[in-house]
Amino acid sequence: MSLTPPPVAADGGVYLPSEDGDIFAVKAGAKFELLAQNSVGELLLATPALSDGMMFIRAHHHVFAVGR
Repeated sequence: MSLTPPPVAADGGVYLPSEDGDIFAVKAGAKFELLAQNSVGELLLATPALSDGMMFIRAHHHVFAVGR
């Protein structure tokens, strides 16, 4: 697993995209706590963009928008 794209933080969480297409959400703080792991199934090289409660993810072939 390679974490080439830089992480992004919002709402008490840190989101770490991997080149493999996985995005790991961890709780911000001194103690490690994995909140979620999700896959978009494509190569990721760009930092996700955050706006108004949405996360925009540019993958190799698609752009994904994820919200609550």
